[in-house]
Amino acid sequence: GVPIVIGSLILGNVADMAYGNKLNRVVNEAEYIMEYERGRFVPPKQASFSKFYTEDERSVYYENSTPVGDLFPNAAIFPRPKSS
Repeated sequence: GVPIVIGSLILGNVADMAYGNKLNRVVNEAEYIMEYERGRFVPPKQASFSKFYTEDERSVYYENSTPVGDLFPNAAIFPRPKSS
């Protein structure tokens, strides 16, 4: 039992090192997302780098967003008063 677990962890670590270290892979993936999939990551309005996004990119996410307080379970426990 124990040698199989330890062996699989070591094998997984060696296989993981074949693709470079973790920091390089994270940086490469982040650069890919920022270049080719910008629409998947629109930063919050308060983020210092949100100024680099166009109004069209920001409006897609900000105008149709749902406040977190309106989602389950908060909405079931603490419903927001309806505005009149």
